[in-house]
Amino acid sequence: MVLASHDPPLFAFHFRTLEEFIQKTLDPEFDLKTYQELTEQNCLNFGIPALEAWESEDASIREFGLTLSADYAIFDLRGRQLPCCIYWGLTDPDSNWKRWKHELLFALSDKPMPKEVGLWEWLRKVFLGR
Repeated sequence: MVLASHDPPLFAFHFRTLEEFIQKTLDPEFDLKTYQELTEQNCLNFGIPALEAWESEDASIREFGLTLSADYAIFDLRGRQLPCCIYWGLTDPDSNWKRWKHELLFALSDKPMPKEVGLWEWLRKVFLGR
């Protein structure tokens, strides 16, 4: 289960399955405040630069890195104790995020996602060259 937050700016990963989420939230011993503090303590502030990932010995990181341009950083949450998070506060809210397959591998580029070209923009470019 993932929580995207803007204050603080992070992506939090709390539970591996829906079943685990339901069990924890129904447990009377579950303390949300303590859980949120744990999340922030286990936060990744920096990722692996894509240039380094291209030569990684880890096959998944290397394969993922080869699909990315040099402006990305990869955040590896595999094997990390949950809850944990990725801090994205040093980038723009419109930053480009990607996930590698079904693994807890994420990439962040500080360049915004490309905007979809609408019909009018496409026609103008095709017929007017602008």
